[in-house]
Amino acid sequence: MEHANWQGIVQLVPPSLWKELFLRSDVSFIQAYRAEWVIALVKEMIGFRFSLEVQDALFETIAIEKGFDPKSAALIWSRIKAFFEIPMLVTPASRMSTLLQISKINLTDFKAGVLDVIAEFVEVRSRIILANVPSGKTADLIRVGYIGELLAFLFSRDLDKAECIYHKLLPDSPRMARHGVDLLAVRLGPSPDNDVVQLWEAKGTAKRIPNARDEIIDWFNVKLASRVDMMIESAKREWRKNYPPSVWRRAVRALCRFQIGRGNYLLVGSVACDPQFQPSEEELTEFQSIRGPPSSKRIVVFSMSEIRRAAEEVFHQACSI
Repeated sequence: MEHANWQGIVQLVPPSLWKELFLRSDVSFIQAYRAEWVIALVKEMIGFRFSLEVQDALFETIAIEKGFDPKSAALIWSRIKAFFEIPMLVTPASRMSTLLQISKINLTDFKAGVLDVIAEFVEVRSRIILANVPSGKTADLIRVGYIGELLAFLFSRDLDKAECIYHKLLPDSPRMARHGVDLLAVRLGPSPDNDVVQLWEAKGTAKRIPNARDEIIDWFNVKLASRVDMMIESAKREWRKNYPPSVWRRAVRALCRFQIGRGNYLLVGSVACDPQFQPSEEELTEFQSIRGPPSSKRIVVFSMSEIRRAAEEVFHQACSI
């Protein structure tokens, strides 16, 4: 699993037992490096919305359907791919600008119709990226919530270094409820007896945290028991395909121990919020209502200045490549 380097642009307070109630971690996005962490989040967002690594297949498919042979299609792509590895606004004007720039490349050794192929590729590519982007009156709230889920994933992958992760970050309809925990992970310890199953419920808010907090508490105390097994079974199948046998077998064994009421587990509730609404001790104390011993509960607070605007920036840039 590849890890991004967040050193220098975020400040991490490692987990510690807070008031004997639960483990707490804090992650602050350093305002002086706002441009850097926005770009980092944009790159991560793109990875869930569009397969940049194989966009050549989309281009070549269109070219072949329009009568180009596979070799020519691959060669044309090799000459224009640089235009699609950098940000590109997906508006009619920006698409025309891109096509005008590409038209200056020497493609005369190919038959007519090259620009038609490129134009269709740009149109289809833009449509895919813009699919299911939040819209309407609650769009800004949905974007902030999605950022909260993305930060939970990045924390688990890059800062907590979980070996196996299963999540719900693939784009779907923002208006449709998604059942199941937001993220399921396993951290492997020195021995199988030390492996820890982590179940995340992640929120993002541009206001104070009580509503988000109460939803997290309700999820773990009321909904988790009836919904977690389906996600665990999905994770078992997914991990078998994506991880080496020595890793997925051990992670699956940890999941099985959790399912029979044994083994180590951690219920992780995370909230991304604006530092102007930094949670008070009173607001945080309510997290103790999550059932379980203090060592099995963890609260992660992400602090991001102007989080509503940050979410808008990330979505705008990620959906403008």
